[in-house]
Amino acid sequence: MALAKYDYLLIWDDDDIHLPWRIEETMRTLPEDQFFKCPQIWLANSGKLEDEPRRNDFINHNAAAYSRYTFKHVGGYGCINGGEDQDFESRIRSHPKVKKYWKVTTLPIARLYLIYRKHHGHYHASGVGSLSEINPEVRKGKYWLQPHWKKDYCGEVKGQIDRWLIREKNA
Repeated sequence: MALAKYDYLLIWDDDDIHLPWRIEETMRTLPEDQFFKCPQIWLANSGKLEDEPRRNDFINHNAAAYSRYTFKHVGGYGCINGGEDQDFESRIRSHPKVKKYWKVTTLPIARLYLIYRKHHGHYHASGVGSLSEINPEVRKGKYWLQPHWKKDYCGEVKGQIDRWLIREKNA
């Protein structure tokens, strides 16, 4: 992050899905607030999208964004081997100059932008005490990257929103 070129830094985990409107939603709030995080996420567990979004104000750092000002004032990410995201946000919440910026922004269900993928059979560092605990071990070598989605994630989210709205209407 310290090497990033611009003044606003968006966390973009490689194993989760960020829907196309993520940047738009983030930048609607970020320039004024210096920190942005939507606490609601979609959860895909073993490839299946759960019925309703989940909410937690203190986890899901991959849904966060912040200004370079905030990053510098709290000293960036700590040199630790796991949990640096929670440590970073904790320092934002307690820092005398920037704690006023830490807040979460609730969005309407149709604008939630993060699908957190759990148990998807690929490398995942969440919840490990040390990066050496990641299984399977990353094999060294050259990789040819061809970024693409194997599913229509936007369509899946739209279907869940439609079902959720029907349940809410009938409740």
